[in-house]
Amino acid sequence: MSRAGSKKDGPRRQSSKSRKEKMSTLVLLSREGLEDYYTYFEQAGYKMFEGDAHPSDLQVEDILKTTEERCGITFVPDVRVRLWKALRYQWFRGPGHVVPFIERSQVPQLFLPKP
Repeated sequence: MSRAGSKKDGPRRQSSKSRKEKMSTLVLLSREGLEDYYTYFEQAGYKMFEGDAHPSDLQVEDILKTTEERCGITFVPDVRVRLWKALRYQWFRGPGHVVPFIERSQVPQLFLPKP
């Protein structure tokens, strides 16, 4: 029997690539200056988010709605928009997605000659 198939080894450790990276909601909100609202998300059970999650518009809306319902509050519209963007765009700023911003003027022109 091969070593990989033996039962003595016990459970195998996950590689760092297969392990889900978690992101603290406090860190996520702090990046946008919204750390004061962390207590509401904590009370609603959203202490951590998957770092590589790509939540849809509806999923983010559900998170905000659930947080409001469980805490008995309603976010002011401008704050709600900022919270929505912080949660929705977390994937772009998460681990492994650090890409420098490029201005449109820095993109070289593409020339396609006519045949």
